[in-house]
Amino acid sequence: MRYSYGYIKTQKTVDEEGNVKEITVDENGPASLFVFMTVADKDVGKRSYFQVMNGTLKLPAMLTNQNSGQVEKIASISTFVGKKQQNVEELCYGDIGATVKLVNTNVND
Repeated sequence: MRYSYGYIKTQKTVDEEGNVKEITVDENGPASLFVFMTVADKDVGKRSYFQVMNGTLKLPAMLTNQNSGQVEKIASISTFVGKKQQNVEELCYGDIGATVKLVNTNVND
């Protein structure tokens, strides 16, 4: 199921120099994620839950953490319904998913 987030027109971001700027949200633009929760999973290690804030996230992906400047590789994406996990190849603007083993990314990144 897809939800419409048409009321969100801009989002604030911080560039490399620490300046806050607003960017226009575009479902066809570059992928941008917001990590809102991280859990230590006994089977896979660190699992990070995120929302796609801009664009479409497709596998495999190399994204730069805007807070640390480090590049993170996203090799798998999962969605959850209750405890049931489903692996997917892409997530669109507004979708919530999870990935594992992000080394330099924490909550609020």
